[in-house]
Amino acid sequence: MSICCSISPFVIGDFSSLSELFSEHFAPGDRVLNKTYSEWLYLKNPFGQARIVTATQDGHWLGFMALVPVCLARLDEVRTGYFVVNVLVHQKQRGRNIFGTMIEAAKESVRAERAVLMGHPNSMAYNAWKRAEMHFQAPLKSYFVMPNIIRWNVSGSEVRDGSELEQIINLCNEQVPKLAQWQVYSSKNYLEWRYLRHPTNNYSLRMINIKNGPVGLVVTKKVYVGVNMLIDQFVVNDHMEASLGGAPSLTLAFLPKALAQNCSRLWPAPSRRVIPFFCTDYEKPIRASEVMRLGLSASDF
Repeated sequence: MSICCSISPFVIGDFSSLSELFSEHFAPGDRVLNKTYSEWLYLKNPFGQARIVTATQDGHWLGFMALVPVCLARLDEVRTGYFVVNVLVHQKQRGRNIFGTMIEAAKESVRAERAVLMGHPNSMAYNAWKRAEMHFQAPLKSYFVMPNIIRWNVSGSEVRDGSELEQIINLCNEQVPKLAQWQVYSSKNYLEWRYLRHPTNNYSLRMINIKNGPVGLVVTKKVYVGVNMLIDQFVVNDHMEASLGGAPSLTLAFLPKALAQNCSRLWPAPSRRVIPFFCTDYEKPIRASEVMRLGLSASDF
């Protein structure tokens, strides 16, 4: 029988088929087999329910791709973006262009909605996305974040509760109409869902203050013993240096070169790892300078 490819909102009843497909490739205990993780990622996102692209035959899933919505804002524009995550084709079905068919289905859905399609493909998936004419932006390279030198007017504190986020969220959103770069439009509900209520990842949220007023929020995650990764930052204009300097000691940031070279707190790391990034708008081309502040903010699910 032929393979049927479809796109639909995720419902919790889909988890049994998802589990059947992913259990062929992932060990028990992996988060993709965790029902709570699927509920969190696909159903509880304040920006909306995730869509899933599935390739099926005889009622069985042969391929899967999730499109997680995120709200992007800059100047007077607000756009919906869909970030591609958890892509898988059953290993016995490879070579049948299932992945390419799912990409085309995702493209058509996003184009019809006048939305943006984004992703950080791994090395195995890169060529398929390239053939699908994704608009690849400047890749993300690794940098060490240099901590703040002792400054009596700069302080930092760990965020434990969503109520502590409201002031910095308001300050960052107030400056959106003046920003030429896209950023995730933040809200208390989104940051709580994304970082404080994540079912499998533990994030550190650190508020950076100057003279007792917040100027930035730095989000990091431990990746190795003593090593952290910068996931996102929400910062008031002109305070990026102080905000970055409030990150934990030995923090790695993956950022485009154009953004990093203008910040004295970022030093190239010896790692050769480069993270590709596509961000495709089917209405008009997106310049690299417009998305350089997104970094890993819409990924790392």
